[in-house]
Amino acid sequence: MPNSPVASTYNEPTVMWRMRHPDGRWGHTVIVPKGSEALTIVVVNGHLKGTRDFNTWDGAIRWIEEMRIQLEAMGWQFAD
Repeated sequence: MPNSPVASTYNEPTVMWRMRHPDGRWGHTVIVPKGSEALTIVVVNGHLKGTRDFNTWDGAIRWIEEMRIQLEAMGWQFAD
């Protein structure tokens, strides 16, 4: 059999970032692939704070980035 390249796919939920607040709170976001669409999940202190569906990955990633910027403005920092 000839060596043929195998298509690379990844279709699993992925943590996009983890952050901590100086007061001890911690949180993270997850993006869940749904074909060309995506679901985002927000967790704070181990509790689900919300989910949001997006028609495109681009929209989901843009929203996650905007959330990160807002949290940084409120004192949150990337977790080690």
